[in-house]
Amino acid sequence: MNKSDIPDYVKEAFKGGQFEIITIPAGTGLYKLSQYPIVNEARGNSVSPWWSPVRPFREDKLGAVGRYKEAELNGISFEAMVRFASAVRVDWNGLDNYQEISLTKEVEAVWGQFEPQPAYSPAEKGKRVEQMIKNIEAKIKIQEKGHYVPEVLGGIEAYQFWIPNLKKEDLRTCSTIPTKDNKGLAVALGLA
Repeated sequence: MNKSDIPDYVKEAFKGGQFEIITIPAGTGLYKLSQYPIVNEARGNSVSPWWSPVRPFREDKLGAVGRYKEAELNGISFEAMVRFASAVRVDWNGLDNYQEISLTKEVEAVWGQFEPQPAYSPAEKGKRVEQMIKNIEAKIKIQEKGHYVPEVLGGIEAYQFWIPNLKKEDLRTCSTIPTKDNKGLAVALGLA
């Protein structure tokens, strides 16, 4: 992979456009919170390219385990902590499930910090009404969960991978747990 092959929207997802291309070893555990399935059968069994490390990895001193403990220390849900740290706009993803995979082979990836994001997507020209409706629906869901969402997400020491062309056969699914299941999350992270 060359830097010139990386799409602009990917470069913009990394803090200040700063990232590096690395190799992730086989067996590395990766996680994300998502409302979407790990393998998207409707899109040719594609797998999202966006992940973070389960255990501390290079500059990421926390991983999922540390992020979970950080949420506990701050008296907030793991979901709310990950939304803030990973700069996931409310209208992008409900973050309903903790998903953990393990790589079956080494893969090339883009690695760096999350670029801070506004809590909700701005309305684009020609799509203002649709985006306003989407944002209102997302706000209602967040309020139902009882989560506070600051105006700007991210900006803390949190890291991500972008792994292009990740396929079902490149991973072993380890677990999918609802983010509201604190006991299940603690067990999956080895904390209970």
